Amino acid sequence: MTRNMTGADDRRIDIDPEQTNVVPLDRDVIDLLARRRRETGSRPAYWTDSLDADRVGVAGEAAVALRYDLPSPTDTDVTGDGGVDFAVANQGRLERWDVKATRHADPSLMVPREYVGPADGYLVVTVHEAGDGSLFGILVGFARAERAIRPANLTESKGGGVHYELATDALGPIPDPEAVTAVDETHPDHPATHREGVPPGTAPQSPEVVR
Repeated sequence: MTRNMTGADDRRIDIDPEQTNVVPLDRDVIDLLARRRRETGSRPAYWTDSLDADRVGVAGEAAVALRYDLPSPTDTDVTGDGGVDFAVANQGRLERWDVKATRHADPSLMVPREYVGPADGYLVVTVHEAGDGSLFGILVGFARAERAIRPANLTESKGGGVHYELATDALGPIPDPEAVTAVDETHPDHPATHREGVPPGTAPQSPEVVR
């Protein structure tokens, strides 16, 4: 069964909720988490100052957590998470993921130049709403930091600011969920440590994982 969805750019698309990259979301839970996040503090300058922006961000993180059976990010401090939303063992290698979420139907990966964190990879998620009010997160693609954070990818956005940008067709497939396992919170590269300034790809190769 397919459902008709509308994105922020008013493009209507048909998606199949049974597809592996399509994640149903609980609207009430997303709204609650977004409000909590919004109430906790100040915002980085590049963040859009709206509750809807918080909803999209929370929905994107929730979609990734549900698809990969990972603990949802517990950080609700809107001052930021240090550029890492999840730490995982992907095929045995520790990776730090940053989720980039949007409502656009054909999203690009956009990473603000001034806010590049220690992520090893970026997951792009687009958030869509069906006519019946149901909410879905669609995992669009994945890019490793060494592929995304290159001078050749720098662009100036319409709203101002300089970003590293990769178009949808330049993204790779999302990682295989069967090969991804959560990393224990006690690990030094877990997002809970809020480590900053760590170059991508420097994580140890033998993580302690949650079984």
